[in-house]
Amino acid sequence: MPLPAHPTRLGADHRAPAPVRRRPRLPAVPRHRDTPAIAERRLRDQDGTPHCTHAAVADGRPFLKGRPIPVLASATPAPLPPRPAAATAPAPPAPALHVFDLDGTLLRHTTAALELARHAGVHARVQELEQQLSAGHIGHARFAVLAHAAWKDHLTLEHAHLAFGQASWLAGMWEVFADIRARGDHALVLTLGPDTFARHLSEWVDHVVATAYPAPGSPGCVVAQDALRPQDKVAATRDLAQELSVPSQRTIAYGDGPTDQPLFDAVGLAVAVNPSQKLPPEAAQFTYRGDDLRVPYAAVRAALDTAGPDSPSAGPQHSA
Repeated sequence: MPLPAHPTRLGADHRAPAPVRRRPRLPAVPRHRDTPAIAERRLRDQDGTPHCTHAAVADGRPFLKGRPIPVLASATPAPLPPRPAAATAPAPPAPALHVFDLDGTLLRHTTAALELARHAGVHARVQELEQQLSAGHIGHARFAVLAHAAWKDHLTLEHAHLAFGQASWLAGMWEVFADIRARGDHALVLTLGPDTFARHLSEWVDHVVATAYPAPGSPGCVVAQDALRPQDKVAATRDLAQELSVPSQRTIAYGDGPTDQPLFDAVGLAVAVNPSQKLPPEAAQFTYRGDDLRVPYAAVRAALDTAGPDSPSAGPQHSA
């Protein structure tokens, strides 16, 4: 019997069709926008002309779907601007050499020989010799021989240490020595007096030149031919300046008496510290009377800094 054309229900002999199995949907892959460069390459014709959906804008750059097509940069970068020339640093100033007399300059109203004689108990004898030396009756070599003979049997190392420690020094002397060393300059103590006293300054200055005396308690005597003379100050200063590569124009001498005048004439700057009446007023560019070494040293520093790497010019005399 034929089945009806439009069955309203299925008979018992007919089964419902099996459900259609659908393939599971894969997660959607995010679609990435093409970069402007890729989009431009896709729209290029074989002749390299890009397609445009809109007319070019006023500046001549074409638009694609409302967005401008980027113009590729040239493969050759623009040249960099020239590097500015490095600033030339000013040349550092040459070192300076400060030469200090001892008797009457660093030592106020006294000498190294008098200080040693006072602790050895022969002050009166050495003071008499100092007067003869000042009057010109004896020379420096003769004075050295006689002064050593006066304290030879009395002076000890302890006396020498006490004489140095209790001497009447100018105020600010140690600060001046420290500043000279900190600046890279050089200090020289140059005296005709005994090295028995002067050598104690080696802790504060790098160079000490004095007349060689036998050590206290040791045999021997002063050799007159080896005693320093005023003209030896000039040679000692020039030799040390040459050794330290210090130009002669940047040598400074501090002194008080006529024995310093030859050195004053040979250095770039002369400073008279509490000068005696025998020293001509025109012998030094600076003159200082007082008890503080920092005052004339400050005047010298100002002259050196003003002159820069060159010499402080030997101008008119000044009072510090």
